[in-house]
Amino acid sequence: MRKVFTFIIGAWLSIIGFCLVIGQDYHLRGVKLDFGGANIIVGVLLFVIGISVIIFALRRKVKDFEDKVAICSQCGQTSEITNVSNMRCPKCDGKLEDLDGFFDRHPELRKR
Repeated sequence: MRKVFTFIIGAWLSIIGFCLVIGQDYHLRGVKLDFGGANIIVGVLLFVIGISVIIFALRRKVKDFEDKVAICSQCGQTSEITNVSNMRCPKCDGKLEDLDGFFDRHPELRKR
């Protein structure tokens, strides 16, 4: 989902930049974007940034955009790493481990 969002932002920036370069009026929430004599410079800059964002989105693997998930070795609760502090389980305060390879490291917990 983040990859698609990043791609859309890049396309949007490119379109705004292209409109400024060719002299087409572009309105953002009813306000005309007009940079006076700097329209071409700002337009080229936005276009280049937009294309760079698109390339970034296309070259990244999907897993680079996904949140990492951790699992508690005591209660089995899963949590996104971005949502927890100090890698402790919010349910039982146990130690959280990366979900990738967890059941290879703890085969006894596989049938829980």
